[in-house]
Amino acid sequence: MKKRVFRNILTVGLLLIYLVLGYQASFATDIDELQLYFYRGNDRYEKGKYGEAISEYNEIINRGYESGSVYFNLGNSYFKKGELGKAIVNYERAKRLNPRDRDLESNYNYALSLIKGDRGETKKSWPIRVVNACYTPFSINGIIILLSLLFIAILIVIVTGKYLGTIKKYSTIVISLLLLFFMISLLPLMQRIALTDKEGVVTSETAEAGFEPIEGATTHYTLYEGMKVEIVNSTESWYKVKREDGKAGWISRDDLEIISRLK
Repeated sequence: MKKRVFRNILTVGLLLIYLVLGYQASFATDIDELQLYFYRGNDRYEKGKYGEAISEYNEIINRGYESGSVYFNLGNSYFKKGELGKAIVNYERAKRLNPRDRDLESNYNYALSLIKGDRGETKKSWPIRVVNACYTPFSINGIIILLSLLFIAILIVIVTGKYLGTIKKYSTIVISLLLLFFMISLLPLMQRIALTDKEGVVTSETAEAGFEPIEGATTHYTLYEGMKVEIVNSTESWYKVKREDGKAGWISRDDLEIISRLK
């Protein structure tokens, strides 16, 4: 039984290490050219030419490069242009890459405060709130690194406990605590990965969520620009989305933009 548990831990750990090493995609794009687009975008933004700034920043992203700074500036440009939904979409993308950026958090929260209507928010239980609060400052990559370090620490304790009799009696307790921390840390990672391609933001002024994916369907509830929802199903022209309170309905694909940009 102990050997099986050890093999399972080893398998998960090796997978995490692989993810850490291979998570960042290699890009063959000319960095100098990308910087030129970025500086031009900043220049257009400072001159109040927000549409042109958006075009410059999007050129960087369309060439296959993701950056929290680019998404942040793109969000600011859309916000100045009066497109709240697209601003929040790009703030969300920036948050996934730079979760501890205070300026980003400030702009994001202000944008959220401008959303109209009921967002269907529900109060989560305190353990979930505590876990979310602890792991909000971490990106997906950050959690993977944390899990890898925990795995290495577990291996070190196992090896030292086996060969150093003086700490052997404490190794079981330490391993148990590290495993508990490992499992707790694994939960937010699994949740974020599961939602990677399943979260979107309403980009139209209003979106009527119907009971069926057809024109003229009875409206279940109304979504407003900037609201974030989970996508639970889709057709060629419709998304079935769910609010935080669990209410689901069908909206047009034209009313929603998925947060994940790059594959």
